[in-house]
Amino acid sequence: MCLPLKQSMKISVIEWIVALLPFAVFFTPMSVNAEHGCGHDAKAVSGNAASTGPLRIHADTSSLVNDFDNNSTRLATATALTRFVSNWFGAVLSTKQVSGNLTLTNVTVCGEVTIPDDHLTNGLPDTDVVLYFSMKSSSVCSSGNYVAHAIHCVQDHLDRPIAGNVNLCPSTAFASKVEESDSWSVQSTLQTMIHESTHVLALSASLLPYYRSPTGIPYTPRDANGHPISDVPSTYKIVSVNSQGVTVTKYAFPAMLAKARAWSGCSSLNGIEMESQWGASTAGSHIEKRVFSSDYMTGQATTGVDTDYSEMSLAFFEDSGWYQVDYTYATNPAIGQNSGCGFATTPCLSTPTDTNQILPSNPAFCNGSIPDRCAAGRYSKGYCGVSSSSRDSGTVPAEYRYFNSSLPLNLTDASYKGGYVPLMDYCPTYMPYGSFSSQQGKMNSDCRFASNAPSVNNHGEAYGPSSRCFEHSIGSPSDLFASGCFSVSCYTVPTTGSAAYRVKANGVDVDCGVGGANAPASNGSIYCAPATEICPAGLSVECENGCFARGTCRNNGNTNYCLCKPGFTGLDCSGFGYEFSPAGKVLSNMIARSASSSGATGPSGIDSAAIALMSIVGAVLLLSCCAMAAFYMKGPAGRLKAIHQASGPAGLT
Repeated sequence: MCLPLKQSMKISVIEWIVALLPFAVFFTPMSVNAEHGCGHDAKAVSGNAASTGPLRIHADTSSLVNDFDNNSTRLATATALTRFVSNWFGAVLSTKQVSGNLTLTNVTVCGEVTIPDDHLTNGLPDTDVVLYFSMKSSSVCSSGNYVAHAIHCVQDHLDRPIAGNVNLCPSTAFASKVEESDSWSVQSTLQTMIHESTHVLALSASLLPYYRSPTGIPYTPRDANGHPISDVPSTYKIVSVNSQGVTVTKYAFPAMLAKARAWSGCSSLNGIEMESQWGASTAGSHIEKRVFSSDYMTGQATTGVDTDYSEMSLAFFEDSGWYQVDYTYATNPAIGQNSGCGFATTPCLSTPTDTNQILPSNPAFCNGSIPDRCAAGRYSKGYCGVSSSSRDSGTVPAEYRYFNSSLPLNLTDASYKGGYVPLMDYCPTYMPYGSFSSQQGKMNSDCRFASNAPSVNNHGEAYGPSSRCFEHSIGSPSDLFASGCFSVSCYTVPTTGSAAYRVKANGVDVDCGVGGANAPASNGSIYCAPATEICPAGLSVECENGCFARGTCRNNGNTNYCLCKPGFTGLDCSGFGYEFSPAGKVLSNMIARSASSSGATGPSGIDSAAIALMSIVGAVLLLSCCAMAAFYMKGPAGRLKAIHQASGPAGLT
């Protein structure tokens, strides 16, 4: 059946939601006292550091017993969600473990929670960091702008955060919208929890000045109290003004720089660009979305786009000096990979001299003249997300205005022309479209679900777990390319070990090899995208359904298996849920219901109470850190909601 699209002018209009990832909440400096303990001078009494081992997070949910009115089901679900986060970080990160019990001192209150007396006397065994979860009507929640807020309250003698509070705002209990929770909600919830946990553990504007070298020497000079002396440009922090007049901050710590250079294919890249928009709560604590698009540590996520947990973001943990990182769990964004130096340093759209054209600097960006292409990752059809208004004030900031008054769209005011996602620096990109919901009859452009197949198939498309998106001219004039979903079979080239693939287009098997060129197909042609986009991570070609493009294929010495991203599970990562499966584990059966078996886009196997709490958790658990010196103070911030009226290409079938 065709997507239900409402016609508006020459394009159809549907609802599109861009979910803003929660931002770290920073507060004014506080002294350690009985009212509110938070500060660099609060230390843990933990004895000597033992040997290096997995990071052990103790999730304290005791406050939620009262906050949830003794609802045991909701409490059990909250415990399951926090257990996943603890297990994931325990698998990804290793640290110098606390020897003996983790005992907190000089602090009695952590955010909205009174620290249990036992944690101040006997301490917590087998614990390297404790997170206190609560759901209270705090002053921050009362402002109406936040769904959650958090602080960390204690750092150890090497500055590593070891205690914090996560407070969920009660107004986020969307239990009445249970039907809206589906596989996307599961992924979004866990993504956000991991995102905010990363803020409290390593990546925030407040913690970056406390990073240490592998030998334990602070990268930033300290004063007598152990605070960074000043937040100024240095070898590791580069501040400059780009060609658009925007002040840009980059970090160039060793691990992150090496990972970014390898990912981008730019050996001269001088640092990882940080977000520069939306004030102190977002700028400086997130990596630049225009460059790293789908990464979980950008400040804004897009519904329908699977999140990546990149080597670049995980490298912040390594560069902090507090952790060792298992990069097995990393997945890198497709946009920008091997794009060279210009992708990260030049504007996304430009007007060449003596022309009246607005041209993208990279195929990932668009100018609206070709509305129908594949979205990032090539698992969905996409449309060019360009709009006549911004999502904030109604006017695109001057430094991000790429369009003149005549091209490429017939819009009346150039200042209003920009991409749908502000943190992409208003750069238009190809975005999925449709309704990402479990409600019956809801459809979207994701190729992986059989239920999205059109009722009239004019191009020989095939929807299912092994399908990906390709540009093609099947059934169209040879110079007119559209996007379509076709079944893919990946393989390894025996002589080189390179990934390659075949695609079935309109009933004809087309051997694309390593890709990168057009290939003839029945009644037209198809663009064979590079195999690195279709069959990523080398041996991933050997895993079932290419791990559904929601994980990477690994080998444990005996067999290949899919290592799924957070929120997804099963033999081919087509299931969804919050059961954690570590690297090396080969599933003998599906842990959660598999979407590939039925083509469904929403859940039926997840407990309804669990879904209810995932809505209550919202998509957030805000974990952030107390700023440790006055010149790093930030104002309160939180998750904001934005609804986009987005346009899909007209006439899609």
